[in-house]
Amino acid sequence: MFASLFGLAGLARGFVGGIAPKAVALQSVSNRFLAPNGTERNIVFTLENDSFSTVSGRIYDIQGRKVADMIVSPDMTKVTWDGSGADHGGVYIYVITAGSKTISGTVVVIR
Repeated sequence: MFASLFGLAGLARGFVGGIAPKAVALQSVSNRFLAPNGTERNIVFTLENDSFSTVSGRIYDIQGRKVADMIVSPDMTKVTWDGSGADHGGVYIYVITAGSKTISGTVVVIR
């Protein structure tokens, strides 16, 4: 009864006040390619992270080898790759993990 009076009954189920916390979602990607000689020198992934989940990001080459760790902003809402580790042009795979959710896709490096 004490828990239900103070809205704490939902905590055991992962809810506060009967409202489920928002999921982590990819809001936007600044661009899907890097052209080091042009204006596109970074790729910035913007996340909706209302649950303040811990975020990490990695880049892999097409053969599955890890190329780089991405830089995560202090507020855990932006993940940036500056092209480091990409020795040649081609398709690269990004994997962003936030809490228990994983978001992945591809980007292109133009050399």
